[in-house]
Amino acid sequence: MDEVQQPDYYRTVTAGTRGDKITAHFSPSATVDPIVDRLSALDCRKKGRTEVRIGMSEWDETRIGIADRLVQMGQAGCTVRIVHGPLGRSRIATS
Repeated sequence: MDEVQQPDYYRTVTAGTRGDKITAHFSPSATVDPIVDRLSALDCRKKGRTEVRIGMSEWDETRIGIADRLVQMGQAGCTVRIVHGPLGRSRIATS
């Protein structure tokens, strides 16, 4: 039986106890970048109160929108923490 590649397996899984939940997002999605979409819904108006923690196994030019949004959020006062694997040789910015 041949393996069939699935280009759209986006789903979320939430776990934890009352008041202490974590949600994991699995992608890709065939229509949008769900991570950029989710990050765009967050703001940093209360400086230091919004913390974003993100883990990615690989990061390359196809996901540059995530890096751009994280830089914007860091510049706006969010605390941004990233655990990552290999980084591509693109224009990933630091702040």
